Amino acid sequence: MDSLFLQNAVATTAPWGVSDLSFHREPDCSDAAIGFVQAGISGAQAGYEEAKAVDGDPNTPWVSSCSTCSTGQALIGVIGVCKPEGVRCVQLRQCTLNRGDYGCPLTASRASQISLLVQGQHTFTWRVMQGQTNAVTPALEQELLSVPSRRRRATLSAFVDVSYQVQSDAVVNPAFSSR
Repeated sequence: MDSLFLQNAVATTAPWGVSDLSFHREPDCSDAAIGFVQAGISGAQAGYEEAKAVDGDPNTPWVSSCSTCSTGQALIGVIGVCKPEGVRCVQLRQCTLNRGDYGCPLTASRASQISLLVQGQHTFTWRVMQGQTNAVTPALEQELLSVPSRRRRATLSAFVDVSYQVQSDAVVNPAFSSR
Protein backbone atom coordinates (compact mmCIF):
# COMPACT_ATOMS: atom_id res chain seq x y z
CA MET A 1 0.00 0.00 0.00
CA ASP A 2 1.52 3.34 -1.06
CA SER A 3 0.61 5.45 1.95
CA LEU A 4 1.92 8.12 4.32
CA PHE A 5 0.44 8.31 7.82
CA LEU A 6 1.09 10.17 11.05
CA GLN A 7 0.18 8.45 14.30
CA ASN A 8 0.28 9.49 17.93
CA ALA A 9 3.51 8.06 19.36
CA VAL A 10 2.38 8.53 22.98
CA ALA A 11 -1.04 8.41 24.64
CA THR A 12 -3.13 11.59 24.50
CA THR A 13 -5.38 13.01 27.21
CA ALA A 14 -7.77 14.60 24.69
CA PRO A 15 -8.83 13.98 21.09
CA TRP A 16 -6.00 14.69 18.64
CA GLY A 17 -6.80 17.43 16.14
CA VAL A 18 -4.98 18.35 12.91
CA SER A 19 -6.23 21.34 10.94
CA ASP A 20 -3.78 21.08 8.04
CA LEU A 21 -1.46 18.31 6.82
CA SER A 22 0.73 17.87 3.76
CA PHE A 23 3.73 15.73 2.80
CA HIS A 24 6.68 17.05 0.74
CA ARG A 25 9.78 15.80 -1.08
CA GLU A 26 11.97 18.81 -0.19
CA PRO A 27 13.42 18.75 3.38
CA ASP A 28 12.12 22.28 4.09
CA CYS A 29 8.61 21.71 2.63
CA SER A 30 9.28 24.41 0.01
CA ASP A 31 7.86 22.35 -2.87
CA ALA A 32 4.28 21.48 -3.78
CA ALA A 33 2.62 18.86 -1.59
CA ILE A 34 2.88 15.22 -2.69
CA GLY A 35 -0.26 14.17 -4.57
CA PHE A 36 -2.49 11.37 -3.32
CA VAL A 37 -5.69 9.53 -4.20
CA GLN A 38 -7.56 9.70 -0.88
CA ALA A 39 -7.22 10.58 2.78
CA GLY A 40 -7.11 7.82 5.37
CA ILE A 41 -7.58 7.61 9.13
CA SER A 42 -8.23 5.39 12.12
CA GLY A 43 -11.47 7.24 12.96
CA ALA A 44 -12.91 10.73 13.19
CA GLN A 45 -15.46 12.66 15.18
CA ALA A 46 -18.61 13.53 13.22
CA GLY A 47 -18.05 16.74 11.25
CA TYR A 48 -14.24 16.46 11.48
CA GLU A 49 -13.48 13.84 8.80
CA GLU A 50 -10.00 12.99 7.51
CA ALA A 51 -10.36 14.70 4.13
CA LYS A 52 -10.68 18.04 5.91
CA ALA A 53 -7.09 17.92 7.23
CA VAL A 54 -5.60 17.37 3.76
CA ASP A 55 -7.87 19.69 1.72
CA GLY A 56 -5.44 22.65 1.82
CA ASP A 57 -7.79 24.72 4.02
CA PRO A 58 -6.28 25.22 7.52
CA ASN A 59 -9.75 26.03 8.92
CA THR A 60 -11.18 22.54 8.33
CA PRO A 61 -9.67 20.13 10.88
CA TRP A 62 -9.72 16.39 11.40
CA VAL A 63 -10.31 15.29 15.02
CA SER A 64 -9.70 11.72 16.19
CA SER A 65 -12.65 9.61 17.30
CA CYS A 66 -10.82 8.56 20.48
CA SER A 67 -11.25 10.99 23.37
CA THR A 68 -8.10 9.72 25.07
CA CYS A 69 -6.03 7.89 22.48
CA SER A 70 -3.68 5.10 23.46
CA THR A 71 -0.28 5.00 21.74
CA GLY A 72 -0.74 4.40 18.00
CA GLN A 73 -4.55 4.51 18.15
CA ALA A 74 -5.00 7.70 16.11
CA LEU A 75 -3.77 7.84 12.51
CA ILE A 76 -4.17 10.51 9.83
CA GLY A 77 -2.62 10.44 6.37
CA VAL A 78 -2.96 9.80 2.67
CA ILE A 79 -3.29 6.72 0.45
CA GLY A 80 -2.32 6.32 -3.19
CA VAL A 81 1.02 8.13 -3.19
CA CYS A 82 3.65 7.69 -5.89
CA LYS A 83 7.04 6.90 -4.32
CA PRO A 84 6.05 7.54 -0.68
CA GLU A 85 9.60 6.72 0.44
CA GLY A 86 10.62 10.07 -1.11
CA VAL A 87 8.90 12.11 1.62
CA ARG A 88 11.40 14.44 3.35
CA CYS A 89 9.14 16.93 5.15
CA VAL A 90 5.75 16.94 6.85
CA GLN A 91 3.91 20.22 7.24
CA LEU A 92 1.07 20.35 9.75
CA ARG A 93 -1.00 22.48 12.07
CA GLN A 94 -2.35 20.86 15.19
CA CYS A 95 -5.22 21.97 17.36
CA THR A 96 -4.43 23.52 20.74
CA LEU A 97 -6.62 22.54 23.70
CA ASN A 98 -9.08 25.29 24.76
CA ARG A 99 -8.17 27.64 21.87
CA GLY A 100 -10.74 26.75 19.23
CA ASP A 101 -8.67 28.29 16.42
CA TYR A 102 -8.55 26.92 12.85
CA GLY A 103 -12.04 25.46 13.22
CA CYS A 104 -10.86 23.12 15.98
CA PRO A 105 -13.26 22.27 18.79
CA LEU A 106 -12.12 23.50 22.23
CA THR A 107 -11.66 19.85 23.32
CA ALA A 108 -9.17 18.94 20.55
CA SER A 109 -5.48 18.97 21.41
CA ARG A 110 -2.02 18.20 20.08
CA ALA A 111 -0.06 14.96 20.01
CA SER A 112 3.15 15.52 21.96
CA GLN A 113 5.03 12.93 19.89
CA ILE A 114 4.23 11.92 16.33
CA SER A 115 5.45 8.98 14.24
CA LEU A 116 5.61 8.78 10.46
CA LEU A 117 4.54 5.53 8.81
CA VAL A 118 5.63 5.06 5.19
CA GLN A 119 3.86 2.17 3.47
CA GLY A 120 2.76 0.97 6.92
CA GLN A 121 6.32 0.86 8.27
CA HIS A 122 7.55 3.08 11.12
CA THR A 123 10.04 5.56 9.65
CA PHE A 124 10.65 8.21 12.30
CA THR A 125 9.26 9.71 15.53
CA TRP A 126 9.41 13.40 16.46
CA ARG A 127 9.00 14.97 19.86
CA VAL A 128 6.60 17.79 19.02
CA MET A 129 6.40 21.17 20.76
CA GLN A 130 3.37 21.64 22.98
CA GLY A 131 2.58 25.18 21.85
CA GLN A 132 1.81 26.66 25.25
CA THR A 133 3.38 27.48 28.62
CA ASN A 134 2.08 28.77 31.95
CA ALA A 135 2.78 32.45 31.24
CA VAL A 136 2.41 32.60 27.47
CA THR A 137 -0.07 30.82 25.18
CA PRO A 138 1.05 31.25 21.58
CA ALA A 139 -1.12 30.14 18.69
CA LEU A 140 1.06 27.63 16.89
CA GLU A 141 0.81 28.41 13.21
CA GLN A 142 2.73 25.69 11.44
CA GLU A 143 5.13 22.86 12.15
CA LEU A 144 7.67 21.60 9.63
CA LEU A 145 8.99 18.14 10.47
CA SER A 146 12.01 17.09 8.42
CA VAL A 147 12.27 13.40 7.66
CA PRO A 148 15.82 12.08 7.96
CA SER A 149 17.43 10.08 5.21
CA ARG A 150 20.74 8.28 5.47
CA ARG A 151 22.60 11.59 5.19
CA ARG A 152 20.18 13.89 7.02
CA ARG A 153 19.23 14.36 10.63
CA ALA A 154 15.65 15.18 11.57
CA THR A 155 14.74 18.70 12.56
CA LEU A 156 11.69 20.50 13.86
CA SER A 157 10.66 24.02 12.93
CA ALA A 158 7.68 25.82 14.37
CA PHE A 159 6.18 29.09 13.28
CA VAL A 160 4.34 30.95 16.02
CA ASP A 161 2.17 34.01 15.48
CA VAL A 162 3.38 37.32 16.92
CA SER A 163 0.53 37.86 19.35
CA TYR A 164 0.86 36.32 22.77
CA GLN A 165 -1.61 36.19 25.61
CA VAL A 166 0.61 37.19 28.55
CA GLN A 167 -0.78 36.60 32.00
CA SER A 168 -1.04 39.66 34.22
CA ASP A 169 1.22 38.12 36.90
CA ALA A 170 4.02 37.28 34.42
CA VAL A 171 7.46 38.69 35.31
CA VAL A 172 10.37 39.69 33.10
CA ASN A 173 13.66 37.94 33.61
CA PRO A 174 15.83 40.43 35.59
CA ALA A 175 18.84 39.49 33.43
CA PHE A 176 17.30 41.44 30.55
CA SER A 177 17.78 45.18 30.45
CA SER A 178 16.24 47.97 28.37
CA ARG A 179 19.62 49.14 27.00
